[in-house]
Amino acid sequence: MKNTQPIIRYQGLKGLGTDEKANVEKICTDYHPKIERAMGKSASIKVQIKTHDDEGKKKKYSVTLNVIAADKVYTSHLADWDLSRVLHKTFKYLNREILKKKKTDDKGTGVKRPMKSKSKK
Repeated sequence: MKNTQPIIRYQGLKGLGTDEKANVEKICTDYHPKIERAMGKSASIKVQIKTHDDEGKKKKYSVTLNVIAADKVYTSHLADWDLSRVLHKTFKYLNREILKKKKTDDKGTGVKRPMKSKSKK
């Protein structure tokens, strides 16, 4: 029986407003199935959000994502001034890294055939 509830842990949501918290949770629950599909197995996600407020009008957000599966751990970290943009970028970067690593892991499973020699006629 498959667990329908995604396993996502959050850190650093205390410094965010209610709209920002809801936005973070929505984006993370939307990307969780995509990450699991890329990995091919169930995974848990740990989201760490840090706000850098230097007495200005805007906040800078740093997002660190850790995806933990049974045998592998993937991490990505980005920072930006817009929270939803940095979350989307971090998830897309992480998904690309998972697919890249999976492609290199699967590369050596094929059977090598000898090259055909080109003969001159």
